[in-house]
Amino acid sequence: MGHGQVGYKSTIVCMMGRKLGLLCLKSLIEKRYVIKHLFTHKYEPNSEIVRDDYQDFVSLARENNIPLHVVNKGEEYDIIKNEDFDFIVSCCYRHILPKEVLILPKIMPLNLHYSLLPKYKGEKPLQRALKNKEQETGMTIHKMVETVDEGEIISQARIKIDEGDTVENLYQKLYKVTPRLLIDTLKKLEI
Repeated sequence: MGHGQVGYKSTIVCMMGRKLGLLCLKSLIEKRYVIKHLFTHKYEPNSEIVRDDYQDFVSLARENNIPLHVVNKGEEYDIIKNEDFDFIVSCCYRHILPKEVLILPKIMPLNLHYSLLPKYKGEKPLQRALKNKEQETGMTIHKMVETVDEGEIISQARIKIDEGDTVENLYQKLYKVTPRLLIDTLKKLEI
């Protein structure tokens, strides 16, 4: 079975971290996507503190027979260079992928970003949206290119910023809409 055929599920290499990455990974598994590899990180940036969600990624990978790769410096991608897969899906992943990795998927490398690109590229987009008193923000799924947050916008989900919202409130709102956005985006691109 191939692309466009009924019942085909794309093959994906996941590069994920944090709660949103975990929610998206669970959604991909529930929808029976084939996860060829999962890359994640064990430690918080520049520290020896183990991430709160790290063990959840380990357990989910083990339960679903997904090869897990714990990345320290972002240089451990040789294992996928000879693989055949449709997408890379990056969500809350801390390393910038080199061009030689971005060209590997047959369909597209995708990144999930916490803003309505092209606004608020880079780090802490929700904090900046609140500071600038934006009325809305959201999640963008875009094609990954060599420059961070610059690729073609594929899909977006908008959420209203209510008076009194905090960054944590916005995360909670985006946790509810992002897994569905990812699945809908993959379906759209598979055709």
